[in-house]
Amino acid sequence: MKKLLYCVCIVLFACSVNNQAYSQTIFPALDTNFNAKTIIVPQSPISSKLIFIGGKDTVIGAGGKKTLAKQWHDFIGYTPMNLSAPSDSAWITINHEMRVKDDILGDGGGMTVFKVKKQLNGDYMVDGGYRNVDFSAVGNTLANCGGISSRNGRIWTAEEWVQGSNLDISIGLLPIEGKDTSFSAAGKGTNQFPLPGYGIRDTSDWKIPANAAFAGKSVKKFQNFNWLVEIDPANAKAIRKMYNWGRFEHEGGVVMSDNKTVYLTDDAQPSVFFKFIANEIGNYNTGTLYAYKQSSDGKSGSWVIIEESLDSMLQTRNVALRKGATMFTRFEWVAEIDGKVYITETGRDNSGNLFKDAMKIGGTLAKHLADRDIYEGPFSTTADKVKDSIIVDYYGRVLVFDPADNSMNVLLESGKANNYATNKVHLSNPDGLVDWTLNGKKYLIIQEDLNGRSKGRVGNPDIDGSGNNICELYILDMSKSNPTLDDLKRLVITPNGAEITGAKPTPDGKAMFVNSQHPSIGNTGDYANSCTILITGLDKLVSTIYEDPTFNDNSGFDIYPNPATRVLHLNREADISIYSIHGERVKVSRNSTSIDISELVSGTYFIQTIQGDIRKLIIQ
Repeated sequence: MKKLLYCVCIVLFACSVNNQAYSQTIFPALDTNFNAKTIIVPQSPISSKLIFIGGKDTVIGAGGKKTLAKQWHDFIGYTPMNLSAPSDSAWITINHEMRVKDDILGDGGGMTVFKVKKQLNGDYMVDGGYRNVDFSAVGNTLANCGGISSRNGRIWTAEEWVQGSNLDISIGLLPIEGKDTSFSAAGKGTNQFPLPGYGIRDTSDWKIPANAAFAGKSVKKFQNFNWLVEIDPANAKAIRKMYNWGRFEHEGGVVMSDNKTVYLTDDAQPSVFFKFIANEIGNYNTGTLYAYKQSSDGKSGSWVIIEESLDSMLQTRNVALRKGATMFTRFEWVAEIDGKVYITETGRDNSGNLFKDAMKIGGTLAKHLADRDIYEGPFSTTADKVKDSIIVDYYGRVLVFDPADNSMNVLLESGKANNYATNKVHLSNPDGLVDWTLNGKKYLIIQEDLNGRSKGRVGNPDIDGSGNNICELYILDMSKSNPTLDDLKRLVITPNGAEITGAKPTPDGKAMFVNSQHPSIGNTGDYANSCTILITGLDKLVSTIYEDPTFNDNSGFDIYPNPATRVLHLNREADISIYSIHGERVKVSRNSTSIDISELVSGTYFIQTIQGDIRKLIIQ
């Protein structure tokens, strides 16, 4: 058998002139028409399914009444039912950012909670149906955007879109039954008219409950929105609004390992970076709120105290700016890995006078923004060359904050990858950001929410055109010391019109929940609704793509892994052929150190180099 394979192999390599070098197809390729109608994920060993569909699945609300689920799925929270076996079963909480009136589920935004149980095959099943989170005890929520999912399962939902009057909060959408609506600024659907009386209907003053900071004080109803809100997933109820964490465009946050420090992000233009330090471990009802002030050279920074008064909390950002807080261009989500804090700064096409006006009251410009004040990037114009604190920021970036020295630096500048011709990576307006650990190795999950379709963000990255709204989820291996866009791996592509958001891996890293929000109503079937997708089999995918191959140093020619599923690594560059158990050649690859075997069916194979080395290969 060995001699026969070797002879055949020599002849085939000598005669073949059309063999192609290995081309990685592990991650989904871009739809060059940018018109996907369903979600796109890699094929086997990955599995995916819809687990919760807005406007279709039935939710139990007030008084046990049932109605269709709300739409615009955003943040996903994960609360283990047993901390000693956190991946076995959990409460999953889903934010709803759409503002509507609803007698059963409550006016404004909202959340849905459901229990999942892990199956023997690694899949998760919904156990017990879907329940509405009751926010009546805290005066409801306005637009549930991001949030915090802590290590021990405590959940806070974030209210975005600060409103300035009771009339503003009364405006909402009239949903189309079974269909989502298109997204635009301030919660207005482009397919429908925003209508007063279809948002928050009770606009009477609100008295702060006894279990929250500033208990007993009253605020205007519109002032009772735009806070972080802690919830109890098991009982599907809100606990309290975090009035001592400040009122601003809450997007996300992260609780650090000391269970006292919480970093908070502000999705505004300009935005400010905040932190709260509790007086007691795990008790966030008392403590101190701070705003970040970067040093002039950008190498360090300090924290200025925000006075602990209700008046200061109601205008937190302005108080911070008057104290010289540093300004950024729309902070989104935040994640922590090994003590460092990673933040998505999503950018904005043109800041107008927003930064200049904030400077007048004391705000300072972040070093990396000041350095690029004269924009000379892709599609720059003559007007961009005028240094006037008008920030042109088409693509955004990922930042890293180090609490050890209070430094804030750019980890990854968005835009077109150097190797775009082969990897088609173009990171635009990063938004959702989550840490992911699998087999001891750590990754960042970066999710897009496009600010625009022009400037190369959709379609040809070298053409200032526009197209459909297609967003992507990328994975970054955090073992890279100086990562570039070429290190990103695309894992998920949403259907047309949808933001990809909420990604939440299970504690063992083998599965992930992710949301498709405000898609086009012209998408296929259920993908015309906001929906929550479950992805399983990630351990099988990542073990062959991200993890470093392990070879036997004494074996000469070696392969890894074996058994394999999608990618086979070689311990040296080689020309190889793969044969079936029946001696049929099924694949040839030249000058390769890794080979895509995803198209080969499960079974036993033999891999042979042109030098005659043979290894038995099992494909699962």
